[in-house]
Amino acid sequence: MQSLWEDKTFQIPEVVYCNVQFHSWTVPTIKEAQFIRKVNTNMRVGIRVMKKQVEELKTQLSQQKESS
Repeated sequence: MQSLWEDKTFQIPEVVYCNVQFHSWTVPTIKEAQFIRKVNTNMRVGIRVMKKQVEELKTQLSQQKESS
């Protein structure tokens, strides 16, 4: 028994299974979260641009009404 403790190192299969399971779940989840962040950022930028366009169209419409 003492030789097992002093000379040999071994991995417990359950720990390896847990590590593999941990990485198989977390890595794709992290990548998915990064992708969703990029999509959300692009959507926010698009929304800002559309809001500016709407404001410009409103001012153009109000100017046309005033000139008519």
